[in-house]
Amino acid sequence: MGLRYTDFIKCKEVIKDTKGEIKEIRVERITPKTPEELEEMKKIKGRIHWISEKDAINCEARLYEPLFTVDNPNEVEDFLDVVDRDSLKVLNNIKFNKKLLPSNSLKMIRSNT
Repeated sequence: MGLRYTDFIKCKEVIKDTKGEIKEIRVERITPKTPEELEEMKKIKGRIHWISEKDAINCEARLYEPLFTVDNPNEVEDFLDVVDRDSLKVLNNIKFNKKLLPSNSLKMIRSNT
């Protein structure tokens, strides 16, 4: 796992409360020692964007996937047959940095880079 703007980390322990909710994550900092190790670590796909508790607010996030299950819905007899009913996922209580909110809504576009 990569921690945004710093070295890489490896999860060593997850501490949960009596309800099973995560309260603490203990990690080990991994610093590459050679250029080869650095190149290998760059292949890690996950990055954590960390914000402090005092800067975080709860938000609703809506994740949109392609609406249709085929590339060209015009090629099927009834386009409703190829609508992906799970193309929208609504996530509640997402932590967001309140300093980045210009108003009550914000549109962000996910990219694979």
